[in-house]
Amino acid sequence: MNARASFAPQVGMDDEAAAWLEEFGEALRDPWWRLTSGHLYKIMTKDDEGQPSAVVPFIPNDAQLDLLGNLWHRNAIPKSRQLGITTAVCILFTDHAAFNADQRCGLVAHDLPSAQSIFRDKVRFAYRNLPDALRALMPLAKDAADELLFAHNNSSFRVAVSMRSGTLHRMHVSELAKLARHHPIRAEEVITGTLPAVPANGIAIVESTSQGPYGPFFDICKQARAARDQSKILTPKDYRLHFYGWWMDRKNRLDPTHVLMTPNDHAYFAAVEADTGIPLDLEQRAWYVATRDGGEFAGNADLMFQENPSTLDECWNQNLKGTYYAHELARARLQGRIARFPFVSHVPVNSFWDLGSNDGTGVWLHQHVAPWH
Repeated sequence: MNARASFAPQVGMDDEAAAWLEEFGEALRDPWWRLTSGHLYKIMTKDDEGQPSAVVPFIPNDAQLDLLGNLWHRNAIPKSRQLGITTAVCILFTDHAAFNADQRCGLVAHDLPSAQSIFRDKVRFAYRNLPDALRALMPLAKDAADELLFAHNNSSFRVAVSMRSGTLHRMHVSELAKLARHHPIRAEEVITGTLPAVPANGIAIVESTSQGPYGPFFDICKQARAARDQSKILTPKDYRLHFYGWWMDRKNRLDPTHVLMTPNDHAYFAAVEADTGIPLDLEQRAWYVATRDGGEFAGNADLMFQENPSTLDECWNQNLKGTYYAHELARARLQGRIARFPFVSHVPVNSFWDLGSNDGTGVWLHQHVAPWH
């Protein structure tokens, strides 16, 4: 089935399904309408999101709309958590498989239970909640925990921890940084086998929260950022960078009445505004401070950088567990106590050396220009 296919009511179809097709049959030819109108796809939401039901129409939020409207052949997405990027991609690929013949779509996650959970709650759920008229026109030849195969057009969507064989017209790699950290051999397989299986005219989407300034996800984002900063005309093999910070979620707001925000906090937000060009009101600032200092983060700023970055640079600033003084350094950075200073020619320079054995040698250069070190 493709854009030229007929969406007219079929013989034997019940009156309600026939009426639905009569109303929306012409609109079904428009992919943007299918993805954004809320008439086709449904998703599950959390109980605490203020929705009257756990099942609601899929109407893209700001981050999802930005991604859907700016997709390239290769896409790198460092992001904040809970913005619905994986949901949007799952809906996008389900739609692509349902409405285009002989297509292969895939999703790779950091472990098989996570991949199957995403597939169950986002892909199979979206299909099973399609309007009856559409499901009648798009029956499944296979409906399994790891694959949907459409009977009407031989297109499929499947999930795994790695995919190498065959052509993959659409591929989503979820949480690549986490995969590389916990399963480096699998991550290498994704980089050398899965992503090269996507043809130049296909679409590959690699997204993750950050796990530090190294690894394949960091390398891909670094390359994409350099291309963006140099205004390079992208080839189909170049990655386009999409960054989505916590402030893109309109729900990230809190009454500031009982949230203590220090002058250092407001200085931090001013720096974020200068970097992003996005104004942050008091309710957004209160949400950030309360999230950072309470709950699961409990004042651990480096975890906040990892899970809810404000800027692209912040994605790579956080320190990993096991490093020395991670919390103290993150707090110093947040408070503006780590900065750049010019060399002062008439002040002595002290050097401090940590001689490496199996690792590198670290050298610190220091000047005391009162009151600064």
